[in-house]
Formats: sequence, structure tokens, C-alpha cells
Amino acid sequence: MSTVFMFSGQGSQYYQMGQDLYQQEPAFRDYFEHLDSLIRRIAGISVIENLYHSNKSIAEPLDDLVLSSLAICMLQLATVKMLRDKGVEPDKLLSSSFGTFVAMVVANCIDEEEALGIFYEHGCVFRRHSEPGAMLVVLSAEDLYYGNAFLSSQSELAGVNFDSSFVISFPEKNTAEIKNTLKSLGCAYQLMPIPRAFHSPWIDDAKKAFFNLYSALSFREPSIPITCTSGQDIDAGLNAQMLWQAVRGPMNFDKTVRELEKCGPHQYIDVGSAGTLATFLKYILPSDGLSEGFPINTPYGRGIENLDRITFKVRS
Repeated sequence: MSTVFMFSGQGSQYYQMGQDLYQQEPAFRDYFEHLDSLIRRIAGISVIENLYHSNKSIAEPLDDLVLSSLAICMLQLATVKMLRDKGVEPDKLLSSSFGTFVAMVVANCIDEEEALGIFYEHGCVFRRHSEPGAMLVVLSAEDLYYGNAFLSSQSELAGVNFDSSFVISFPEKNTAEIKNTLKSLGCAYQLMPIPRAFHSPWIDDAKKAFFNLYSALSFREPSIPITCTSGQDIDAGLNAQMLWQAVRGPMNFDKTVRELEKCGPHQYIDVGSAGTLATFLKYILPSDGLSEGFPINTPYGRGIENLDRITFKVRS
């Protein structure tokens, strides 16, 4: 059975994320602190101070674009380091949106210190050059989007999570009307803590600055295959256009997983901040199949017990 590490992007981040691993797993803590020291030197920001020592609760939205980008990157990299120290190695990497940039570090396309500096600038690019926007998860089939003239004209279908969950992006000014429309349709939804409308035309003003940032870099060929939910494999031809597609093109987690499953069963390990992708798998994988999904980081530390299960499976 192949092991797939899954990397999520913006949306599921929160204050205090990863604190259980930080307190209980030395490999995670040491590497997280190492990365924090690098970003303090690069940008004068301490992610640890902001995440764990700012008196912010889990319920408060972590919607600072620069801080959240760095926190997502550091948490996922530290989770991978911890898993590798336990003998768990990935055969494949599955990435969604900004998670693609983190997967590139794990696949040795770019060094960690250079990556942190770029991720800091990456957040600044979208904060400076794209208009305020929002992203929202809708608990319904995507037919609802195409069947509603207001939604399809005032928002963009940013992604499909599974057959009864999709994501839309839109300008911030449309938020109230879109929420009211969904309420009138009787649809459950959740506004994500993302201040820009990724995967939509409303970030196109940032394209030039994005290309300037990434075109100057030289990427190595991935040492581990990376499959992106935007419908592409990140390969030896890695360039700014491919990376732009990861944040601008639509995501389809459902379709991507179903394609991977054609190659046989997998052990999917969600290294993201909230176990969101592992949750999606519950609605995609057949209940009688061999494939399984494991969250590691979840609010209130409910994913940490999976470490023993994963390690046992690898050793057996």
C-alpha cells in the first residue's frame, strides 16, 4: 500500500494549531522552532509567538494572509519531519492550493530557508496586489452553483471537495448577498478565514507580481511525485505558470483522489492544520475499500492518536 502525504492550503488554519504536537513531540517542536528562527531572521516575525502566546483562542479567525501562509508552511513541514523521524516516508504527495508550495519543499524542489522567504513575500504579493475577497464552503452538490444565476454570476466555483461540498470565491463586497442567497436556498455554508478570493479572477491583479517572484527561482526536479488538485503533476518542468495554476485554477479534490485510487489502495496522511482533507476522504473512499485517511493535526488534539496507528502499520 502506497503512502500519500496530503498538504492543504489556506482556510483551515487557526490559532493554537499544532500545539499538542509542539508540547508532546520533540521532533515536531525542535523543527518548528528551527523554522521559526529562520523566519524571525528573514522577516522579523515569530510564528510561535503569534500562534501560541498571543492570547488568541481557536475560535478567533487567523486571517492575516502573511502570518497564515507562514504558519501553514511551518506546521506542515514540522509534521512531515516528525513522521519521517518515526520511519514514515511518503511515496506520493497530494497537494491542494498553497499546500503545493509546501509539498515542493518536502520533494526537495526548493530549500526550506529560501522557501520561507518566498512564502513571506507570497503572502505580501496577494495582500498588496489583489482586492479583498472571500471564500466559502457550501454543503451541497456543485449543481446548485450552476443552477443559481446569482451565485454563478457573482462568484467563482473555486473547488469541489466531494460530491456534496464545494467552494466558491468572490469579492468581499458580495459576502452579505451570497450568504443571504444560500440561506434562502436552505444550504449550510461556512465562511473561511481567507481575505482574498483565491482560485478566481479576483486575484488576477497579483499575477504579474507573482510571476516576478517565482520566475527568478530555479527549481529542482521533485524527488517525490507531486499531484496537485488543480489537475496537474508537478514535475521537472516546474515553473511560475504551473505554480500560478495551483492558486488560480479550480481545485478538485474529489476527482484527484478518485484518479489516485485507480492505481491501488493508499494510506493517506493529512499533514495539514485541521485534518480537513482526511475528513473529505470519508465521503470519497468506499467504506469497504482498503484505503484509509489519517488526520494528524486537528483542533483540540484529536488526531494525535493516529501517530501510533500509522507507525504500527508502517512497521508491520
